[in-house]
Amino acid sequence: AASAPLPLPACARRGSSADWGLGGDYSTVSVQYRYPRTNILALDLLATIPTIPAKGLTAVIGANGSGKSTLLQLLMGTIRPSSGSITWSNPRPKTALVPQHPDGRLLGATLGADLALTGASRAEIDAIAATLKLPSLDTPPFAASRGQRQLMATASALLEHPGLLLLDEPTTGQDAAHAAGLFDALRATAHDLALVARVADWVILLEGGRLIIEGETHAVLPELEILQRAGLWPEDEGDSG
Repeated sequence: AASAPLPLPACARRGSSADWGLGGDYSTVSVQYRYPRTNILALDLLATIPTIPAKGLTAVIGANGSGKSTLLQLLMGTIRPSSGSITWSNPRPKTALVPQHPDGRLLGATLGADLALTGASRAEIDAIAATLKLPSLDTPPFAASRGQRQLMATASALLEHPGLLLLDEPTTGQDAAHAAGLFDALRATAHDLALVARVADWVILLEGGRLIIEGETHAVLPELEILQRAGLWPEDEGDSG
């Protein structure tokens, strides 16, 4: 009999390619981050402070270099803010990050061995493999394609049962079928704003490391002038209806 889909956490995020966070408590992000060696300002959210709701999918969108990955790393705690802080309404949730380059999460000789490192049961591993349409559990991770390795790393993160799951460009290297499986499992999105409009509940738009606009998706995405200025929406998109 086919394994039942693994129950997943509840909430998320995306970018010009896609950056998503799933689950977690409501938070406010009042931080500034400078690169350590150059002191260049990468993210400045002290004056305009984004909020991340506790429920639903939150999409962080922005052109390349807008600060999306930096924000995810700050939420994960892999880097510390140069100033300011992240305030959670409840104790900080257990957090997992699947980075743009996921190979560092893949430590087992086979996919099955890698997923077993999470401490998950075989039933849980079989369920997440079915949900994400993973290759055979006997597959060596580095014999898999880039897109498959992205899914493997996502499965590993989900089996840790985080309260907050951060996904940085989770559909990179995937074909449409594998991407669709990930969307179904995570209520995530691909590489365009039309999909954000369909699946996200809340949107945070970054440009040049600063918050431009945030709010409910139906209110934010019609602001085409702001999106065009941020490089997220071609000028002719507004003319096509």
